[in-house]
Amino acid sequence: MAFSTANRLPGSNVTWRAPLTSQVNVLSNNYMDPFFDAVVEATQEAILNAQLAAKTMVGRDRVTAYRLDAERLVHVLRKYDRMKFANPKRR
Repeated sequence: MAFSTANRLPGSNVTWRAPLTSQVNVLSNNYMDPFFDAVVEATQEAILNAQLAAKTMVGRDRVTAYRLDAERLVHVLRKYDRMKFANPKRR
């Protein structure tokens, strides 16, 4: 999820209808700097931390949201070669 003020899209004025589609200009990934990469990695880490800290909860109508099991997560990340963020010596 991202928020930007870079492109002013028609329809930001509530007094008239916006078009169905709009074109925007974006910077190619090749020109993104290391700071952007660091933000992406920090966001991924924050999401994983939140998921791992959560506990199983039962909500309305007995709907259950289960906690994320850390060992299962590591197994899946390794299976799909997604452990690149980990210390390479521990791999």
